[in-house]
Amino acid sequence: MRILLFSGKGGVGKTSLAAATGVKLAQLNYRTLVMSIDPAHSLADSFDLGEALFHRTTSDPLPINDRLSIFELNIQKEVKRHWQEIAAYVTSVLRTTGISGVEAEELAILPGMEELSAMMYINQYRREGRYDVVVLDAAPTAESMRFVSMPTTLDWYIKHIFPFQRNLIKVVRPIANKVAPFELPSDRYFINIQDLFEKLEGVDTVLEDPGITSVRLVTNPEKMVLRETQRAFVYFSLHGLTVDTVIVNRVLPTEVMDAWFNEWHQSQERILREIEEYFAPVPVKWVPLFAHEVLGMQRLEDLAGALC
Repeated sequence: MRILLFSGKGGVGKTSLAAATGVKLAQLNYRTLVMSIDPAHSLADSFDLGEALFHRTTSDPLPINDRLSIFELNIQKEVKRHWQEIAAYVTSVLRTTGISGVEAEELAILPGMEELSAMMYINQYRREGRYDVVVLDAAPTAESMRFVSMPTTLDWYIKHIFPFQRNLIKVVRPIANKVAPFELPSDRYFINIQDLFEKLEGVDTVLEDPGITSVRLVTNPEKMVLRETQRAFVYFSLHGLTVDTVIVNRVLPTEVMDAWFNEWHQSQERILREIEEYFAPVPVKWVPLFAHEVLGMQRLEDLAGALC
């Protein structure tokens, strides 16, 4: 199974390009899943599914055709599937402070739950052989960094802190529960953590294997966006991931000859030269700025054609 992770600054067009890549791969007869791990999902909007404002059908893989499915990770649903004991305990602690109902449930969604849930699915699909390619529509750069660093962080916690913490609480729980304002976590809480770690086992090796996983950095021909793309390139490289393509989105077409665009053309030409020089020998692809912002398969097929 191949994993393609699309990352970049917010607003550069990651989702559209990830979706277009998924469309092209499906056309090439690969069983493809495009998965959004950005909490602000817009993957379903790219396909113009014509549903309600908040999509529910995409919280599980939704077939677009016989070779292409899309999946927008829904953290509320994932908490019930994978994080029940952990979320239940955090919610109970919050209720002792006077926070209850929806507020307690929302606060019980801890940082990292979404990223770890996505990794569990990646591991699951790899073991099952369900898809040939998984295209990850990642969150903006900072969240993407947290995503790729999660396995290392969790592995360190499980090996160095988890056993000590579990044994300590087991010893002090009978006494502490009599005097503390809330009960210490039961052993089911720690079993839940251990089960989650087992589902993630080996995912760090998968992400760092260039034969399986590669990063596609999406940028725009603008100075500020380029600087973040350069930082992202360094961050991913330090984490052991391979960047195999840089995609420059929304390049002004040469046929736009209006005098008003002269400065834009000159600015973009300078930035494009800098991109080519900085990222060499990594391939750089240009995607033109389309005249109309159309959603749906036709738009994605146009983008897919531009990527080839």
